[in-house]
Amino acid sequence: MAQDLSEAFLCVNSAQELWDEFTERFGESNGPLLYHLEKEISYLYEGNDSMTVYCTKLKRLWDELSGMSDVPVCTCPETCPSIKKTQALD
Repeated sequence: MAQDLSEAFLCVNSAQELWDEFTERFGESNGPLLYHLEKEISYLYEGNDSMTVYCTKLKRLWDELSGMSDVPVCTCPETCPSIKKTQALD
């Protein structure tokens, strides 16, 4: 991490707090791109394309949208190996 960026996160006490800070600060930056993809999906129509071409375009857009979804949250803190490893570092 760049030193000028890391100075903004000196007050965090754990990896979880650091992750939460990153998510809060940088997690919403894809809003315009998400809007654009959703709009493209809603306006997509088969037109003169074959069904194969249409479905391929739609799948590409859905895949791109899926890749931009929210950061996953662990729902298994008691059994999650990543959380156990992180807690061991604290």
